[in-house]
Amino acid sequence: MLLRYFLLLCLWLQSASVLYANEHIFNKNYQALVDEVTRKPYLQPQLDFSNAIERLKKQPKIAENTVSEWQAKLQKLTPKTTCQQIAFQSLGNHLRRINVRESLKKALAKESQYSGDFSALPNGRLWYLHWLETWLMDDVTPSELQKVAFNELQVAFTQYQKISSQAHVSTAAIPAAEHQKIVAAFTTREQKVKANLQTMLNLPEFDAPLTIAPSGLPESFPAPGIYDNQTQRFLYHPQNGEMHLSHFDWLYLHEGIPGHHLQFNVVGTESLCPTNAIVPIPFVSSEGWAAYVETLGKEMGLYEKPSSEAYALKWRVLRALRVLIDIGIHYESWPDEKAKELWQTYLPEHSEIMVREINRIKNWPAQVITYVYGKYRIEKAIQPYQSNRTTALNHVLRLSNQPPLALEQLADFMSIENNN
Repeated sequence: MLLRYFLLLCLWLQSASVLYANEHIFNKNYQALVDEVTRKPYLQPQLDFSNAIERLKKQPKIAENTVSEWQAKLQKLTPKTTCQQIAFQSLGNHLRRINVRESLKKALAKESQYSGDFSALPNGRLWYLHWLETWLMDDVTPSELQKVAFNELQVAFTQYQKISSQAHVSTAAIPAAEHQKIVAAFTTREQKVKANLQTMLNLPEFDAPLTIAPSGLPESFPAPGIYDNQTQRFLYHPQNGEMHLSHFDWLYLHEGIPGHHLQFNVVGTESLCPTNAIVPIPFVSSEGWAAYVETLGKEMGLYEKPSSEAYALKWRVLRALRVLIDIGIHYESWPDEKAKELWQTYLPEHSEIMVREINRIKNWPAQVITYVYGKYRIEKAIQPYQSNRTTALNHVLRLSNQPPLALEQLADFMSIENNN
């Protein structure tokens, strides 16, 4: 009997050493290929597409046979683990995008310019599809995105109408000059949210300090706040010289905890897979997570007042409209009048925001789609795990340094958790 156990142990150690060796070989060869690919110029997602197209025109060409050689090297690698499979597929998709972009760049002339829509560019619709995939890191069609956005619009708008009928219209606000009061208001929300992290996300302790400061950005900046992960600062952006109290819950959830601040700290120390070398933090995964956790407000101890919940729902409506307008302008050649007509159907009381958002969509094509699509991918991934949502969300959070395709492997990570 002892001899049998000894032989089994030897076999186990031998197989484990082979697996480790194979994993080491894959990681070494994969990283060597990534280093080779990233030495060549490739423009990652850029907000300002007019600037991006000028930079792309000046980039040296990447020869087709070079990409083919990279693809051949990739196919020789054999991923053994789930994380390796994600890395393998991610790099393969990246190489395909390089091929598409190089083909599109061939038709660009020096005089080719972007001025708010893609129609003036050679192969304008193909450029838009490519830029869409560059932002979303996923091969999804405009019609699929329209379906996702329209469903989100109908759900959010129905809830928004219901809550708005109950909410007292509040004009309560804190003047922008009263920084300490603004910080105190956000800190109160932080305490409530932290008390629910264990229940919601299986995170018993989270102590990474968050600095809250005014943005200092121009009044025209099209967002009420941003998160700077380099300095771990949440920068609130007053509008018309004040911060409305009904905005605080939604804004803190998105930019603070459990939004970007929690996300960037968790993936920095507890990610399920190493950060992707091609795109360090995919925008669609980052914004998708922050948009999703806004829906957890009540469970996190916020949205106690209908006006706060109504404001969050209004942003869900707004984001869904932005997706439809982005695709309409850039892929279906909508005039501004058609975009405005759609907006006025759902948010007629915000015509001043309408103009700002249409301009944003023209200047930053595809970027606005990341919120709704990323949120959709998370909801789709966790749907089978409603009885164990806490663990599923913990895994989604720890995968948010990966492209959306990683969510398709959620079952593998959940299985590993169960076996442990």
